[in-house]
Amino acid sequence: MTDAEITTVANHAADTAMRAAVDFVLQQAPSKALLMTADDSLVDLIRTKLHEQLDAALADAKAAYEAGMHQVADLTFQASMRQAGIDAGKTWLATLAS
Repeated sequence: MTDAEITTVANHAADTAMRAAVDFVLQQAPSKALLMTADDSLVDLIRTKLHEQLDAALADAKAAYEAGMHQVADLTFQASMRQAGIDAGKTWLATLAS
């Protein structure tokens, strides 16, 4: 992979995880205004969860790609990154509730 391709994958992963975290918080929060109070802690959690799941997500996607299942590779990677965002949103809401 070239540096440009790696940057594209990283940006896609971060964007997917961020959107999933925001979607989850908007659906689960007792008040939509709660998201307006988000500070860097939510971003930090997204970053942490993304890094925790990135190696496995890339390995799964690579295996699917090498098997000729290119669409499955993309969908698998997206699903893993969405899960990272959802996990971050859950953790953030739990932290606020405690």
